[in-house]
Amino acid sequence: MHIKDEFGDAITDMEQKFYYLVDHIFRETKKALKKPGQKPILIKPKEISPYEPVIKILTRHFSIEEIFLFNQQEVYSADQKTTVLYLLIISDKISNQDHFDMMQMVAQQTGGRFNIVPIAHQKAWIQERLFVHQDFFKKVMIPENSIFRADVPTIMHWITIDANADTDEGIYYRLCNELYKNYKLLRSKEDHPSTEGMGLILSGFFYRACVIFIYVALRYHPNQINICILWKLCEHVEPKVKNLDYLIQKLPFDFFEFLKPSKNLYRNFYLLKEEHLAVPDQLAQGFLDLIDKQFD
Repeated sequence: MHIKDEFGDAITDMEQKFYYLVDHIFRETKKALKKPGQKPILIKPKEISPYEPVIKILTRHFSIEEIFLFNQQEVYSADQKTTVLYLLIISDKISNQDHFDMMQMVAQQTGGRFNIVPIAHQKAWIQERLFVHQDFFKKVMIPENSIFRADVPTIMHWITIDANADTDEGIYYRLCNELYKNYKLLRSKEDHPSTEGMGLILSGFFYRACVIFIYVALRYHPNQINICILWKLCEHVEPKVKNLDYLIQKLPFDFFEFLKPSKNLYRNFYLLKEEHLAVPDQLAQGFLDLIDKQFD
């Protein structure tokens, strides 16, 4: 098979490290045999991870190779503290729907003590797309962040990326901004009697806005995952996103359920009136302002 020079160097380096490891073990074993009266080495019992309840739930229901924790927040309500864990999950068998199911399972089975914001990818997928995502994954996939490992650690062969290379952020931003302009154009028409299709436009805008927000800040372009996860990742990027919660609370319906495209595909999720649309107007403008600051 054809092997690139950079992979050949990696194989040579791994061979050398493996040789030194075997040599070291052999020498230490010889030393131990020469000292038969040496006291046995006591192995300390493994410490229980503070994230064990979450790890047990996830590994019981899903095939997982490794879990990295890249952010943690404490959220307080009137009667409870909830620990929110931002997780990168390495697995070959987790679908986009599974992401949302994971969130539901952890919240319900821990009685609200834990919530998670999961993103899941295959090792091969990460390796093949490092030219887009390496800045993000290289910071997350370090031994200190690993809270679960089924077998061997996940190893990536990081690549050299040209700092001046073109990215797609300008394209994503333009498409998002154009959709917002179309929304504003419809909202500006006083003689426009129907709000039909507004839900679909708002859904498309907020999905696009979340993706470009995350991409610009983290150099990570999410898959087609649930809008709740995208929104939480935006809060991870910029805590000021949480300041928009007061607007979301003004709506008479579940904002994130409303944003799911399927909810407005065949019929309106909710009969939007002028007083309702005034809130998405402020939300969209406020969110776009935060995105613009990422480009400064």
